[in-house]
Amino acid sequence: MRILIAEDDTPLASFVKRGLEAEHYAVDTTADGEQARTLASEFDFDLVVLDIGLPRLDGFQCCARCARENRACPF
Repeated sequence: MRILIAEDDTPLASFVKRGLEAEHYAVDTTADGEQARTLASEFDFDLVVLDIGLPRLDGFQCCARCARENRACPF
């Protein structure tokens, strides 16, 4: 299972990533909403966890843009 964590609080993102990797998940992280949207459109994630207050593109906008692009991504 591949998971994308979009969180701009670096210590929190690192903590969540380590916990998920300890459970044998493949985890990618980003601290930017625009990059999260790009990654979600380029790769097949099983789950995307979005922080609402991301820079450049907040979590709501990121999710809406992916939906408009007809990207079936599990947010």
